Amino acid sequence: MKILSSFLLFMAFTSPAFAQVAETGDAEPKVDLHLNLQAGEQYLYSVGINQQIVQEVMGQSITIDQRMNTDYAYKILSNDGNLIKIEVAYKRIQMDFDLPQNKFEYNSEIPGVGNLAALDGLIDKPFVIFMTPQGSAKKVEGYTEVIDGLELTDEIKGMLSDSSLLQSLDMNIYAGRPVGMGESWNTSKTMNISPIVLTSDMTYTLEGSSEDLAWINVDGEVSAVSKEAEYDLELSGKQEGTIETDIKTGMVSSGRIVMDIDAKLIAQGFEIPMTMKMEISISGKKL
Repeated sequence: MKILSSFLLFMAFTSPAFAQVAETGDAEPKVDLHLNLQAGEQYLYSVGINQQIVQEVMGQSITIDQRMNTDYAYKILSNDGNLIKIEVAYKRIQMDFDLPQNKFEYNSEIPGVGNLAALDGLIDKPFVIFMTPQGSAKKVEGYTEVIDGLELTDEIKGMLSDSSLLQSLDMNIYAGRPVGMGESWNTSKTMNISPIVLTSDMTYTLEGSSEDLAWINVDGEVSAVSKEAEYDLELSGKQEGTIETDIKTGMVSSGRIVMDIDAKLIAQGFEIPMTMKMEISISGKKL
């Protein structure tokens, strides 16, 4: 169950999009979706998660509620047209995990409190990521040093690994060409979130635009499998929502994504069905 929870929290950080108007010579301007970030710009980016998992165990329903809010500070260090160098730092982390036999709470604004207080060491500790204009997160620098300095369990450190970070920050969802109003494009990708292999197949549609904003509809399917020595896991579901972007700055300004997932855990001959619902809210602003 801990693996499933970590996986779904991880999913929340893969949803942002960026846009700018492209002059194509057509009667109606198209929107060219790509990262358009300039050196010296700074942003505050926030992600909120509200997640509920319901397990059916021996005829009884067990409910797990999880809530998490995270604020990130982004500082664009350089953009040479091939790679965008971005300094990232956690500014705020809030967690509230209501489990059947335990409850975990953490708020970085109240340091030194709770069984996850070691996460205090993440706040305001910068590291650097490198991304392509297409949104692919290529590498990270300085992040391992931040994590190694924290007293965390191996499970938590695994969630915070370099590879998990790059996968969660990857924004390679763009059409690769200017798109017109109502036009759709697809992206498919596979991610290894040990021990889970996740596959997503998403359709994005440019639903509308104004002088300053563009609205992108998100609709698609996700699936995952994991085969461990102790259990097998299968899950599948849908993801849908809308993302609003600021055309001038290229930063996501707001968004809401909903995921509905059915899962099945098989262990020692027992099958445990689960349903999961997660709502993700995102927002960004230039500082």
